[in-house]
Amino acid sequence: MGSGSSIPQSTIDTELKKPLDASDIPSFDAAQAEVYRLRQLLQKYDRVPEVIVAVDGSDISDRCVDAALRLRTEDAKMVVMTVTDLSKKDLPPEYKPETIVNHFETELVSQLPAAKYGVVAEEKSGRTTCKAVCDFINDQEARRSQLLVIGMHGRKSRGHKPKILGQTSDVSLRQAFCPVCIVRNDGKLPKANEKATFLVAFDGSPRSVAAYDLALMFKKKQDKLICITVVTDGKIPEKSKAIKDIVCIDKKGGTTIAKHIIQYMKEIEDIVTHLFIGSDGMGSFTRGKRIFGSVSDKLVKDADCPAIIVQSMEVD
Repeated sequence: MGSGSSIPQSTIDTELKKPLDASDIPSFDAAQAEVYRLRQLLQKYDRVPEVIVAVDGSDISDRCVDAALRLRTEDAKMVVMTVTDLSKKDLPPEYKPETIVNHFETELVSQLPAAKYGVVAEEKSGRTTCKAVCDFINDQEARRSQLLVIGMHGRKSRGHKPKILGQTSDVSLRQAFCPVCIVRNDGKLPKANEKATFLVAFDGSPRSVAAYDLALMFKKKQDKLICITVVTDGKIPEKSKAIKDIVCIDKKGGTTIAKHIIQYMKEIEDIVTHLFIGSDGMGSFTRGKRIFGSVSDKLVKDADCPAIIVQSMEVD
């Protein structure tokens, strides 16, 4: 492979389950399609993974960059992007694209090698800000997006209720092809060399498994990882049994799963610095739906730390 990182084991396992004699490919056209798919897969993993940070000049933008620096793996490139609108000529100085770009270039030049970061301005070109952000991170021909880091709200939402997602953040959660980290304007963010505590909300669904895998990937040597599952009807999820030291909490009547998890975060000695969750739970998976589940929605809004939401069945 080139400059990119290795193919995830989950992807390798999926490919190895297919017949070695290619008996599952019924025709020449199907064979061509399979070769094309495999070449695209190799091309994807030959690229350097990127942690994308969406900024807009608001105070929370700096926290998003700090959060991304803490999560970034050694092989990943950090790309700070801001959406610009050339039709707006009367922006305050701090919101002008050149000011934003210069600010983050100055901040990152002393923290990362030149090849490990970039700061770009993406023109709206008639699109909404939401679509411009999603188009940028979902462009699989141009990049391998490992994670999108974005504020819970942007500069247009100053003074709004802290538990309400801004429009761009909300749309990104539902349309991004990669995991999304939602950063609040409060709470402690550990620095790059400080210990972090990761909490994974696990229910045995494919996306909660992917969230656990992502936490393992981002975990540094000094970090602590806690995995928690809320047991309903006395049934522990089968996949939970394979996770060492998983914390099992019995669900009490009248208390939601999200509330159990938030309460646990408040009661334990360790300060949880990052919460990892699947975008939906086992119920949505068994019904064949791909939605943003109610538990995930509640945790994103109520957790006093960045929440990393995984929509895919595997991490990149």
